[in-house]
Order: sequence, then C-alpha cells, then structure tokens
Amino acid sequence: MGSKYFVDGVKELEQKLNELASPKEQAATLKAAVREPMKQVKTRAEANITAFSPGERELHRTYKGRLVSAGFAGRSIRLIVKMDRAKTMAQAILGVRAEAFYALAFFELGTSRIARKPWLMPAFLSSQNEMIKGIGDEMRKRINRIAKRRSRAQNAA
Repeated sequence: MGSKYFVDGVKELEQKLNELASPKEQAATLKAAVREPMKQVKTRAEANITAFSPGERELHRTYKGRLVSAGFAGRSIRLIVKMDRAKTMAQAILGVRAEAFYALAFFELGTSRIARKPWLMPAFLSSQNEMIKGIGDEMRKRINRIAKRRSRAQNAA
C-alpha cells in the first residue's frame, strides 16, 4: 500500500467481522472503530482552543445575532461519523458548528490581520499514531464482544 499509516491485521479483522457479524453489526463496528479514536482528537482540540480563546468579552454575538458566552467556539466542536451507502467505509468529520466558523477561518488559518493560532491540526497530528492503533483496538474489542455473544447464544441453544 502507498500509505505509511496502516492498522496491523486489518485483513484478519475484516475477515473475522464478516464471519461473525450481521451486516448491521459490521456497520456499527466500523463506525465505532472510527468514532472512538477521534474522540481523543476532539478532546485535545477543545483543550487547544480554550487555551487561547476563552474570549476577550464575556458575551458576544454570532453572525446570526445570537448572544453567546465566552468559550463558544470550544463548545461548538462537533464530531460526526458517516458511513457510505454500502456500509463498508466510515469517515469522521471534526469541525465546528456554522455559528463558530471563525474558529477555523480566523484562528486556525489566520487572516491578514489575525495571526494564525492553529488548534485543530496540532490536535490531529499529535494523536495520529494513537488514532490508527485505536481503530484496530476498537475493532478487536467489538469483534470479541460479538464472538462472546454468539458463543453464549450457541451454548444456550
């Protein structure tokens, strides 16, 4: 493969998952395997942005005119995991709500008047190896749980 990042034993994990689990369980396992490691990135991103963006004013208005308290950008970080139609691929999207767009547009990337203060990419890059290992670990944990459930059902029958 061309990628320098890979999960050890992914073919074996995929084969076991296909043997043991229903399509619904396979999709749930894949989705969880992507979601769980990304939760660490989300936590680090929240810590990074709150370190420098507690807000200069206690209250401010968003572009929609809503009055929000300091630290709104940190509280607006969201993690979404999506599956493809075939339920064979999952992807995680980490970002902020639309009302906190400035956290990415102004802080992460900077402008001609606002210095760059990256908070999302450092969180991602510092967690990269842990995320890749976490995908395999979460899949193994879920597969073992499915296998135990199957063996209990066979023993009861």
